[in-house]
Amino acid sequence: RGTVRKPPAAYFSPKSSGGESERFLRGGLYADHLRRFFDRFAREQILVLLFEEIKTAPTRVFNRILSHIGLP
Repeated sequence: RGTVRKPPAAYFSPKSSGGESERFLRGGLYADHLRRFFDRFAREQILVLLFEEIKTAPTRVFNRILSHIGLP
């Protein structure tokens, strides 16, 4: 078997300083993937959510999703 490379532990830290998520999106794994979507779809069609938001305010996030897809 090959060795599995593990991502830096900071990305999976349960504590968040608020800026960690942005740093993760900007400088790392998600930025390149999201860029492909933004290149192909209008910004209004894309809703990016952070796990921290889902965890701390699930009802608010759920309402954002409903609004984003055009449901009351």
